[in-house]
Amino acid sequence: MKKTLGTLLAVVLAGSIVLWGQQHNRRDQDEEDAAPRECVEQERQALQEGRGFGRAAVADDNGFPGPRHILDWKKQLDLKPAQEKRVETLAERTRSKAIAKGQELQAREQELSRLLSTSKPNPQAVQKLLGQIGAAEADLRWIHIGAHIEARDILTPQQLARYNELRERQDQRH
Repeated sequence: MKKTLGTLLAVVLAGSIVLWGQQHNRRDQDEEDAAPRECVEQERQALQEGRGFGRAAVADDNGFPGPRHILDWKKQLDLKPAQEKRVETLAERTRSKAIAKGQELQAREQELSRLLSTSKPNPQAVQKLLGQIGAAEADLRWIHIGAHIEARDILTPQQLARYNELRERQDQRH
């Protein structure tokens, strides 16, 4: 009787562990599947708003501040009114170009989705469209990186040093 009860308990415990593991794995998979969809949605929103969404992070990491970041810290950087106006103009021009290029990129992505929704997509058409998507993405990235390069020239060396200090502190907090 004790042996049967012990065996039964072991089977129930093992089954519970397996069931827990399956539920845990399913929950992990659901979270893993949701993350890319959430990222795609965030990128879509950034494209519609003309934001860089990390496309110029390499410029920022190498001492080329973005116009939006400069405007966020205009008081800490002690921007002069003429500098602020130049940065605002640059930010708006960048935003406008990025929105237009983002719309082009989204249209190409929708076309890719349409092509791939067929049972037999044309490989040459898919490849050509991927090239167009790549070119649009490169153009969009240049819009943002170019703005960072231009923005750096608006700041004085002291403001640039202060910007880099602020950025370093922000990075340490995150």
